[in-house]
Amino acid sequence: SSERLSLVVDCIDDVNTKADLLSYCVLKGIPVISALGSGAKNDPTQFCVAQGLRDIENDPLATKLRKIFSMRDVDLSQVSFVYSSQKP
Repeated sequence: SSERLSLVVDCIDDVNTKADLLSYCVLKGIPVISALGSGAKNDPTQFCVAQGLRDIENDPLATKLRKIFSMRDVDLSQVSFVYSSQKP
């Protein structure tokens, strides 16, 4: 199809599948917003949105993605990530 996606919303929990989707979107220039690990977080006032993974703390999924993307030539700095800043 010649239709272009305007936005991808990623809520995938599997880290490898999430990494593959994020890579695809970045390489194809498709805007993406990605949900990180918010399980067992119960304070909605602690939800945040960050550009890229660099400044996200206390999120195991973000840590795993940083490790995966350190080995890929993909820049996630323009990807929006939703996460909770609440400490576990």
